[in-house]
Formats: sequence, C-alpha cells, structure tokens
Amino acid sequence: MAYYNWEKIVAGYSESELQRIYREKDKEPTDKVDATIGEMIKRGLLSADFKFIPKPSIEEFIINISEVSGTKSNIKKARYTIAIIAVFILIDIAVIVISAMQYQLLDSVEKGLPVTNEMIFNNNIRELVVIIVYLLVYVFSTIIFLKWFKSAYDNLHKRFSKCEYASGWAIGWWFIPVVSLYKPYYIMKEMITNNSILILQRGISVRKNYKTYYLGLWWTLWLFTHIISIRPFDIDNLYVQIFYTILTIVVAFLDILLVFFTISMIKRFSYIEELLYKSEIKNNQITMS
Repeated sequence: MAYYNWEKIVAGYSESELQRIYREKDKEPTDKVDATIGEMIKRGLLSADFKFIPKPSIEEFIINISEVSGTKSNIKKARYTIAIIAVFILIDIAVIVISAMQYQLLDSVEKGLPVTNEMIFNNNIRELVVIIVYLLVYVFSTIIFLKWFKSAYDNLHKRFSKCEYASGWAIGWWFIPVVSLYKPYYIMKEMITNNSILILQRGISVRKNYKTYYLGLWWTLWLFTHIISIRPFDIDNLYVQIFYTILTIVVAFLDILLVFFTISMIKRFSYIEELLYKSEIKNNQITMS
C-alpha cells in the first residue's frame, strides 16, 4: 500500500480546498483528513474543538496611515510602461499591412497568377523584420511592466499587514506554466480591491473609483488574444497559410484593442495608487510639524 506524507501534501493546499476536504471528510482517507485538520488549526481556520473560525476581513489587516512607511511613488514606472506598451499599436498596424500584402501574394498563387522569387523573398524579409522588432519590444515591455507590477505589490505589502502572496510572486507567477493563466490576475485584483478600500477608509475624494469587472475584461481579452495567436511553425498547405494570414490580421486588431485596455487599466490603477501615496506623504508632513 502506497504511503503519502499527507502533512506535507496538504500544507500546499489552498484554504478553500482544506475546507472542502473537512466538509467531505467521510469521503476522504482518514490520514488525509487528520493532516487537513492539523493544517487548518495551524492556519487558524479551525479551532481545537473543530469549529470553523471566521476569516478576518481585509479591513483588519490595514496598517494605520501613521505607521505606513517605505511606500514609493509608482507613477513614473506606470508612465514608462504605458509608453512602451503604446508602441505595440504601431507594430500591430505594420503587421496588418504586411499580412494584407502576404494575403494578396497567396491569393495570386491560388489563382495561378505569376509570382516571382523576388516577391516571395521581399514578403519573407518584411515578415522577419516585424517579428524581430515585435520580439524586442515584447521582451523590453515585459521587463518594464513587471517592474511596475512588482513595485505596486510592494506598496500593498507596506499598507497591509497581510497579503495573499509574498511580494516576489508578483513576478514569479508570470513564469510558471498553467498558474500564469490566473495567478497574476488574482494579484492585480487584490491590489485593486485593497487600494479601493484604503481610498474609502482614508476619505480620499476620487473622480472615479476602479471596478474589478474592468480588470476581468482586460484579462479575458489578454488570454483570448494570446491563445488564438498560437500557430504551427511550418505550414505547407496554401489554404492553411491563407487562413493563418487572415487570423494574424484579426489578432492584430484585437491586440490594438488590448493595448488600449491595458493602458486604461494601468492609468486607472496608478491614479488610485498615487492618491494613496500623496496621502501618506501629507500625513508624514503633518506628523513631523
């Protein structure tokens, strides 16, 4: 019979999974249930007499503004991020143009019209140049974006005594397969939700508060655009080439929409975050005087 180190295994479970196992303990192995109970008591989810302990509200983890220190203005990083992301609009326009030219070339081949080696060579060169430029901008923009994202989560850690994840996961989750599809979204949602609560608690007047549904639209578009842009490397069939050329044009239009969503998302968030930072600076000045 196989032996499982359930104490070690359940230590990596989420709170919701631990609670599910406890509720369905009659269906689970006894050793697993015992380890789950021990882990829940350790995390403060269960009392010694096996009663659920209500999860503390976010407000209980707010650090008093007079005790907040070390936060930094993130507005410059936000502006740099917006500037480099905006470059993708030009790249996407270039992609649309050269893809349209490639479509005309493939259409000529389909209709049996004369196509020279020079025309094919020029098409390949155009495509290669755009791909290289896209990859360079993509790598550079990713670095800039992650610096902004990490800085924003660092600030959240200084305003709340407890956050869902360690600060380093603001970068780490993006590079882990599968979880990168949803963990960064949860971190961004946590930052938006908690900062919105702080804005209300501090009585700061805002033009328009951030709504998390906007984040959901942005993330859905980001996932959809990246998924449909996946294509095989070698395509020999003419009709498949035509299909992917048309798909490339569609993806480029969607990517332009994604760029506007991303810029709007960063602007909305950085506006709220900068107000919080200014309130902390003002409070420190008042305290010092």
